Amino acid sequence: MKFAEVDGRKLNGYNRINAATILPNTNMIRIIKKQGESCPIIKCDICQEAITDASNAAALDLSMEYNEGAESEVLHVHKGKCDEEAKRRFGRFLPWTELSDHLIWVAHNADLSPAKMQTRQKMMREIGAL
Repeated sequence: MKFAEVDGRKLNGYNRINAATILPNTNMIRIIKKQGESCPIIKCDICQEAITDASNAAALDLSMEYNEGAESEVLHVHKGKCDEEAKRRFGRFLPWTELSDHLIWVAHNADLSPAKMQTRQKMMREIGAL
């Protein structure tokens, strides 16, 4: 059986550890205010910096559950030092997806098709939100 270590404690069944146990600042989709507007951003769960290039970032799957319907927490991280640090903190390999692919799947699963996205984008431009 494998163990993850958190604050010097070995935890059994680490595939079920809540991300907040190891990383207190997860759920890094945030809204920042710019010129009076609300601007959604994605921050790296490791370094806390904004991810400004989706092609240089990843979505890490924290679960090792592969049963139908299983849910998992996800970390959004920069590739390189940040994803390596996440693996170090969790003590194991973390399955990952390109952040750009992950965001496409999120949009798809929220029924936000490319056509719907273009319609919303046009409307947002018309009202000056983009």
